Amino acid sequence: MEQFQSLLEQLKDYSETRITLLKLETAKKVSGGVSMAVALFSVALLGFLAIFLMSVAAAWALGRWIDSMPLGFLIIGAVYALICVIIWKAKERILRLPVMNALIREFFTEKEKEKFKY
Repeated sequence: MEQFQSLLEQLKDYSETRITLLKLETAKKVSGGVSMAVALFSVALLGFLAIFLMSVAAAWALGRWIDSMPLGFLIIGAVYALICVIIWKAKERILRLPVMNALIREFFTEKEKEKFKY
């Protein structure tokens, strides 16, 4: 009977330890995901602002060079439309797979990652 009590106590300690470990692993993964999302949002926002300001400057300079401001802005707009079409056509390769691989690296252990390798 005493061995059974000891085994029951060890089982209780083990389950409490596993629950604590699960909570810690979950906190680590959630904090990693949230920090990645905040970093991506910050970089995307600053990148958008930089590209926007450089585009306005390029359109302005091009418009002065060809003596037509509207045409300068139209050419820069057409370049961005072309870039959008290229990204849309290659979205699987240049967007989906890198994002999926980054999420796999963040949320799975090395052993689990081997199942999802692309």
